[in-house]
Amino acid sequence: MSLELQDVGAIKVHPEVHALIKGTAVIERIEMNALIREILHEWAAKRVDAMSMAVALAKAKGLSEITGDWK
Repeated sequence: MSLELQDVGAIKVHPEVHALIKGTAVIERIEMNALIREILHEWAAKRVDAMSMAVALAKAKGLSEITGDWK
């Protein structure tokens, strides 16, 4: 079952970034929105891996969790 997509609102990007995204979408014959979703998904997946690693490192140092309280 696929989850409903969430709206992230309109975003503005640098013209060079737009040109690269549009060019890639044309070459790959996909919609720009689909390409942007793919890019964001890959970025988020890397952050999940980084967070998992950070939690493991924190636990190895005796911390129970990562809270972000140092901000």
